[in-house]
Amino acid sequence: MRALVLLAVVACQPPNVGPMVYEWDIAQSTNQALRSAKLTGRTVSEVTVGDPGVVSFVLRVATESANDHRFPTMVAVFPEGKDFNFLRGHCEGPGPDLVVDCTIEGTKAAVPVVETFRIDGAGYVQMTTRRH
Repeated sequence: MRALVLLAVVACQPPNVGPMVYEWDIAQSTNQALRSAKLTGRTVSEVTVGDPGVVSFVLRVATESANDHRFPTMVAVFPEGKDFNFLRGHCEGPGPDLVVDCTIEGTKAAVPVVETFRIDGAGYVQMTTRRH
């Protein structure tokens, strides 16, 4: 039984990335009304953001619907490579535009890294700032 559980946990990790460093879900939303909304139609996708060769992340993003609107309900962040030192992460929203804004901070090879991105209801990720 233990082998099956371990296999299931390993299977959830995206390939060629480090361990998950940050996770946000709708229960942490700054939008109080959406915290208790009845959600339907969950879809999950993965997208790679950042600069390959410098620092990049695999984001696992879930979107769901409530009251005929679709918005992000979960974000999990996995750094590519093994040498990213995570310092902190923060996501807020969804706001009136139903977008979640996130920032991940850390270092790679002692160089400060700040990645900021927006996620919309379709799961589309837009990088807004990048500092290395």
